[in-house]
Amino acid sequence: MKRYAALLISSVLLSGCATQAVPPQQAKSPPPSRLMLYQNLPTTPYATVVVVRDSGMLAGSCRTGVYVDGEFAASLATKEKAEFRMPVGNHVVSIGQDMIESHLCIWRETAGQQPMTLRAGDVRYLRIGGDMQSGFTLKPGRG
Repeated sequence: MKRYAALLISSVLLSGCATQAVPPQQAKSPPPSRLMLYQNLPTTPYATVVVVRDSGMLAGSCRTGVYVDGEFAASLATKEKAEFRMPVGNHVVSIGQDMIESHLCIWRETAGQQPMTLRAGDVRYLRIGGDMQSGFTLKPGRG
């Protein structure tokens, strides 16, 4: 019986550390100093990629780095979003270490990259979420 109680408590604690999706309309934009790439309105055809970080306790005081084609593009805290106006073509969006304040966070587990082919006028949504078992993950989101 004690073993079942311990298992139940452990699963509740672990699920309590999972993140919750934030609708893009409710997410805040970080300060411009944490948005590095694709922030200007292009004069050529472009697509928009919106990356939203979930809310929740998982490494809540840490920021997550967003990368576009291997370059550091943004630093996101919980409940924040970054909008990138990207050239059409093939790109890869991924997550990793925050390059602005990486020393503040010992949480390093990130996974996921989203390859995409963008056409003019496309709007794509991505979500940074996670839990204690998988760490931060990047997956398709909803608009």
